[in-house]
Amino acid sequence: MAQTQNQTFNFVGTMTALEPLTVTQPGVRGLPRNGRGKDANAYWPATTIRGSLRHCAHRVALSKTRKPDGSSPFNLDAHFLLAQGVDISAGKSQTAAVAEDTQAVDSHLRLDVLDNPLLSLFGFWGKESKLAVGSAYPDGQAIGYFGGGARGVMFERETSLIEELTLEDQERLETLLAEQTAAADEMRPIDEEIRGLKSSLKAAESDAQRKQVREQIAELEARKEAIKDAKKESRESIRRPIDQYEGIVPGTEMEHRMTLKSACRLELGFFLAVLAEFARDSRMGGHIHHGCGLVKASYEVRVWPEGELLPKVIGSVGVSPDGFSVEGAELQAALKEWAESAPTFSCKVAA
Repeated sequence: MAQTQNQTFNFVGTMTALEPLTVTQPGVRGLPRNGRGKDANAYWPATTIRGSLRHCAHRVALSKTRKPDGSSPFNLDAHFLLAQGVDISAGKSQTAAVAEDTQAVDSHLRLDVLDNPLLSLFGFWGKESKLAVGSAYPDGQAIGYFGGGARGVMFERETSLIEELTLEDQERLETLLAEQTAAADEMRPIDEEIRGLKSSLKAAESDAQRKQVREQIAELEARKEAIKDAKKESRESIRRPIDQYEGIVPGTEMEHRMTLKSACRLELGFFLAVLAEFARDSRMGGHIHHGCGLVKASYEVRVWPEGELLPKVIGSVGVSPDGFSVEGAELQAALKEWAESAPTFSCKVAA
């Protein structure tokens, strides 16, 4: 099925949390919310989804451009440009940011950033991207709290381990545990006072009030440091509390959309290859070492031909830890075109 001109492809569907989803964003405590206050519905941010897909795109480009000896054709500058859209070359030409050897390529793979599928889809600093990735929105509130507790001390959990220590280290352990208990008792009311001051900071009505509160917090933090400095053994707590974190609960289905604007079939095929790569490890966000971040997704792919009154569904895509699926002749042809062009794809960046 020939594609005579660039088209806009809308991916419309759902993303489902298979594990808790949590994320850390600057200036945001917990998940971002669609409105003010903790009662506003949380959502899964577009920045996290898009960042995960871009790293998958980088892996796809890397796997298709390896040299015969298995080495990468990209230097450090090129990796940052492709994977994060950041030019760290400090004013050098972008040709210098990639490998010197150039393979023969077809006209639709010219050595021009406008025709590099990764950079045309995801862009870089100063270059607009064709791919728009939206946030994923649950239907209603779907928030839970995960983690929590405190780290224990192995010698308290299993007292027989004390026999593995020398007499000198047994005495050190006794001192260490005694200091930790005393310091915890001393710092607990200070921590409570700091939390109260931080809450009042939000309600401060003037710069002078905020300055006064910050000075009080700094004074309390200094007291905590003095308590730590007075210890003979470890300054930091060995029974450190583990904070709970907010996350979207497993099983939550969220509406999600992505748009590939004015894309050729090669760019569409590359994006489908990126989604297939994501399916291999469809995790994103934080606390992955706690079993968080796994998702699955399914999309209808729509185009809206000029002169038509309604969009047209040309196929569907499924992304999950169980596999990747593509339905629809046009989508399958695009994926095939990418697969066939990939052996000559250089991912070269022009000056």
